[in-house]
Amino acid sequence: YDANLNGYLKESFEGINQVSVLNHIKSNYLKVENDFHRYNPTIIFLNPPFSNKGDKKYYLNFLFKAIYDLKMSEHAHMERQLFFISPPLTKGNEKDGRTISFDDIVISKNKKQEIKEMLNINEEEFIELMPEQTNRIKACKDFGGTNTEAVLYQMFLFY
Repeated sequence: YDANLNGYLKESFEGINQVSVLNHIKSNYLKVENDFHRYNPTIIFLNPPFSNKGDKKYYLNFLFKAIYDLKMSEHAHMERQLFFISPPLTKGNEKDGRTISFDDIVISKNKKQEIKEMLNINEEEFIELMPEQTNRIKACKDFGGTNTEAVLYQMFLFY
């Protein structure tokens, strides 16, 4: 949502054909039709809003949309990576530099249903989205002065 950051990213990657920076003013990532065949990404870097109008796990919508878009990519390279900033994804004792189990991610039935409807997928397709490996890279205890822990995750997907 930060126009300054969006401009900085566009400037930083100007002239590099392999990088696309979505313009937040012209498109809402969650509403972008799954037209990533234009880009065929192998890596997505995502720093989504953590919450939205009372939805404290809004970031999960972005997480699953990004995983879905990577899965749908038609790029010849089979390994895909997602770098994702969010609050801690599990209730467990996550430690920086460790692998976490995607099965431990805390997601309510209502949120899961919302994500399936957003992506227009069924339960089996939802289960197939799970990454092969998820690593907790590093955490920041007071993200943006909000007293919220923000964690950078790296997820490996193979399709």
